[in-house]
Amino acid sequence: MVKSSAALIVKNEEDHLPRLLRSIVGKFDEIVVVDTGSTDRTREIALEFGCRLFQREWQGFADARNFAIKQCRGSWIWHFDADFELEEQEFAKFAKVVDHLDPKSGVESLFVKVKNFGLDGTIKGISSQAFIHRNLPHIHWVGNIHEELIAKEAMDFDIYVNHYGYQRGDVQVAKGLRNLELIYKDLQLYKGDPKRYLIKLFYLFQTFDILKEHHPERLEPFPTYYRQFQELLRQQDPANFFTSYARIYIADILSYLGQPQEALDQLEPLIRDGRYPDALFVAGEIHEKLGAMERAIDYYLDFLRFVERYERNGFCWQGQMMVVDRYHMVEPLIERLAELVEEERSQELMEGWRRERLRYFALILVRFYQRQGREWRRLATKLKRLYGEDEPTLRSLVGLFALANDHQEVVRLAQGIHKLNDKSLLANRILGLELWRQGQFLQALPYLSKAILFNQDQELVGPYLEALEKSGFREEARQLAKRLEKLGKMELSAKKGMAWDDNERVKKIQEANNGTQDQLQLSSRLHPRQYAQNGSGSQQELGATGNWKPN
Repeated sequence: MVKSSAALIVKNEEDHLPRLLRSIVGKFDEIVVVDTGSTDRTREIALEFGCRLFQREWQGFADARNFAIKQCRGSWIWHFDADFELEEQEFAKFAKVVDHLDPKSGVESLFVKVKNFGLDGTIKGISSQAFIHRNLPHIHWVGNIHEELIAKEAMDFDIYVNHYGYQRGDVQVAKGLRNLELIYKDLQLYKGDPKRYLIKLFYLFQTFDILKEHHPERLEPFPTYYRQFQELLRQQDPANFFTSYARIYIADILSYLGQPQEALDQLEPLIRDGRYPDALFVAGEIHEKLGAMERAIDYYLDFLRFVERYERNGFCWQGQMMVVDRYHMVEPLIERLAELVEEERSQELMEGWRRERLRYFALILVRFYQRQGREWRRLATKLKRLYGEDEPTLRSLVGLFALANDHQEVVRLAQGIHKLNDKSLLANRILGLELWRQGQFLQALPYLSKAILFNQDQELVGPYLEALEKSGFREEARQLAKRLEKLGKMELSAKKGMAWDDNERVKKIQEANNGTQDQLQLSSRLHPRQYAQNGSGSQQELGATGNWKPN
């Protein structure tokens, strides 16, 4: 393989950095880390993993990335954020591409698809950015925030990274407030460059959309920038990703401000275009607010139809990478439509399932049948057989069988989910609590640990500490409980008698990333190294901090 460099810019990333470095060490010829002023253990962690560490005073994202490029010695450079993670098969794709890409092709950079994970361990959205490029003198980044790679030709490719940085809503809001002032600076910088000014307006509207519920006062400049956007569109070709998605954010903001018809006017050309499922979802929301339920259902079903088609093609349409911001709304929308549709619509869903094999339509239908008190198990069993390798389908079926109090089937479904995605809160919670309830405390530890550390599930702290104690880790459980109680993060007495199969609790799990669950921030350094028996009877390491064994 040609020589390659991984490039990182970091500041106070001790919680995220070990996960990323574990996923990329040994794959690249070098890992270049540029620290911009950390006060935690970030620098020490980088050195422990054998990275080449450099210091740079903070002067914006583009400046830091450009400084990192200058330190890289590989022929290809892949830029990572500290809250990314790279899986083995994705690096293999990258290696194959750069080894076989003809230098005469003119391709200088590659787009990477970013899977944005939520606290429940599921993908909430998929975005794309040119993070990979040749190491050539003229290639560089521009912009204080939402920086852009300047290269002659970029190529879309089916390479993914996992992203965990925007798991919590409050984190998104905090970063939105930080980004807003930097975007205003970039808008001043690009006043004479209409193309780049439009791109920065896209990021401005995206940030307004994030902040509108929590900081509506930040929308005060919106009308001014909205007028600028409309004027620039009259001068520029509007058929590109940034201007199209800017329209979606604008429509969402206009709807929030009580201007539904103007919002729909912004969405109409995108709906005609047929490449922007988020436009369909927002149109459905607007019509639902207006009380036009049949029209809302039409748009919602079209949204699900398009998303499922994109899923089958790696989120591409005619070779173009697709972004689905509302991907995290698929499962709540299935539940909502099961409430909204009536008998006539159920026939339409059945036809969509039979003719196009749209599993989302079938999932609405099976939930509709259950709500109507009709036979639903036959269809549910068929869906499990057909889509046993599809995590969203299995998650949806968990809710159905939990409501039917089918304990054994819920556990079987959770095992199937965990096999597909060991980050799943639903699976780790069900399996961890089931083993804890049975008294298999050592076997419960890995599930409970992941649910707390990755998913920040506060309600599992009590069972987790009990499992630690009864597995022989008494002193560690005592120390951890003392630290957590001091932080005011838990009430142990309220957690001991919890039942995993409470229907309301299952619903709560499924809504965990929509702000309905108290969330516990725990750094991995609070946790000792834990062990559990694997199938062969040997000890399998579960944690990453400390070096100790059971008492």
